[in-house]
Amino acid sequence: MTGTLAIILREGEVLMIRRGVEPHLGYWCPPGGVHEEGESLEETARREAKEETGLDVEVIEKLGKVIGPITGSPHTLYLCASKGGSPKPVPPESTEVRWIPYEELPELLIPPFIRDFLDPLDLRGLERRAFSEGD
Repeated sequence: MTGTLAIILREGEVLMIRRGVEPHLGYWCPPGGVHEEGESLEETARREAKEETGLDVEVIEKLGKVIGPITGSPHTLYLCASKGGSPKPVPPESTEVRWIPYEELPELLIPPFIRDFLDPLDLRGLERRAFSEGD
């Protein structure tokens, strides 16, 4: 059971959801979920971002993979950009959706396997590289 996580960046912030369902109920996570048969992993990232935040996103690039500790299955992380709109919680998947300044990420309750991936990322560098042309 593979899945994806969408790392959605804008102007010094990353979009995070407070999970409204298990696993990780109450934790802050990037939007994401399980890959469905017949769709690409990029399509999964776009679908899950829409289902959990209401935003349409564009996949920019693959960032890497993490292994979910509960399922033991791989999740591919994608750098994404919002194609417009205002994020909002979409119950039951998410109870809160917020643009979080990069500096506030250490203060959030984030599952360790996601934190271990996010902490070493140069989010500002990714943002500059991905959005320097045209945005």
